[in-house]
Amino acid sequence: KMKSIAIFFSGQCDYKWDYNFDYFNSFYNNIICPLHEFNIYIIVGCYNNEKPKWEEYLGSNLKRKNLNNIQVIYITDIPDEELIRTETNIFTKNLHGDKDKYKYQYGKLYYTFKYFRENYLKNNVEIDYYIKCRFDLIYKPDNKFNPIWLEKYSSNNYISVPSTEFHCLDRWSERKNIHTWPNMVCDQIVFDNAYIMNKYFNLYSYNCTYNYNKGIEQILSAYLIFHKINCAIIELQISQPGGKYSLGKNNNWLDSQNDYIKYLNV
Repeated sequence: KMKSIAIFFSGQCDYKWDYNFDYFNSFYNNIICPLHEFNIYIIVGCYNNEKPKWEEYLGSNLKRKNLNNIQVIYITDIPDEELIRTETNIFTKNLHGDKDKYKYQYGKLYYTFKYFRENYLKNNVEIDYYIKCRFDLIYKPDNKFNPIWLEKYSSNNYISVPSTEFHCLDRWSERKNIHTWPNMVCDQIVFDNAYIMNKYFNLYSYNCTYNYNKGIEQILSAYLIFHKINCAIIELQISQPGGKYSLGKNNNWLDSQNDYIKYLNV
């Protein structure tokens, strides 16, 4: 039986895009093609006015590839931003300047995941693995997603993330200062089994009862540690040409270590 994987996007399709780059083909070559032995569900959580761009740049491009192992599901009934901003969530008592940005980002992901589970996981559809992705990323051409990571590193104790961040020219997993695990985790891309990713997508709904002032990397690492989840770090270098363009700029990547694996435990 083929295993199933669900790849999640949320928000605006061309958020932080530089239109000189081909985001679809980078995603297709580095993420979709290596997963050819999986049933792939691509889940897009967006508002109705954002859907046409997703259809243009993701949906119709995929249709042209004529793949029979893939389907795209648009979830457009996620709550509006005003509700997400005002309802109680993990960021409500955060004093950080970016707290509203976190609410929108993780709130939309939370509802996309929740509605997908409630409304589309009928007929005994079982998703073995989930990837939280972004559509403003360009992947290092020789860094392909390796399906072996799913079998090998997925467990109920580890969440898998890349060793690099698109806004830095080092591996955050190798740092010797405080800007590494267990003080932070970078979730620009995240993947794992259903148990772990259920915890990840539910970050938003966790009720924190006291005031705090933390950036998202700290909030997430504390939340994962609280749930006894460690990190399995892999090699998948990404760039963000339309935003914090550092890694990959002028082809300035780190040397690939395609068999890189590092377990970060508390």
